[in-house]
Formats: sequence, structure tokens, C-alpha cells
Amino acid sequence: MKNNYYVISFDGPFHRFSSIGKTSLYEFSDFIGKMIKENDCRKLISHSFVRVATIYALFRNKDIEIDKYVLLITPDKFK
Repeated sequence: MKNNYYVISFDGPFHRFSSIGKTSLYEFSDFIGKMIKENDCRKLISHSFVRVATIYALFRNKDIEIDKYVLLITPDKFK
């Protein structure tokens, strides 16, 4: 916080304590894009399915500008 950083974290649909059932890449990427815009996020870190959804959200929202993006643990299978 002393360096002006903050963390935005959420329990995505169909995860741990979420009350929302299954989701799709398209719905989830819409949510991610909206969250990035509303919070003016310039530095991103994501992992697993959120990584895929974030990349797709950035692809679909060319107006989103970021400074850095760190991607962790990518999924190797989709069904």
C-alpha cells in the first residue's frame, strides 16, 4: 500500500464460495473486462482459467490499456 499498489481478488463463478454455477469463457471474459475497466487496473496477474479469460477480454476490449501482465499456471485441457 505504501507503494500505491492494491489487490483486487474475487471468487469466480463455479469456484470455492461462489453462489454462481457454471460459466463460459465468454461470460467470464466479459466479467474480467468490466472489472479491469471499472477499477482502472494497469498491472495484472492471473492464473489458470482466469488467464485465458483475461487474454480474451483484452483481445475483445482494445480500449483497455495495461502496463504489465503476469500469467501463471496455464490450463492444458478444455472440455
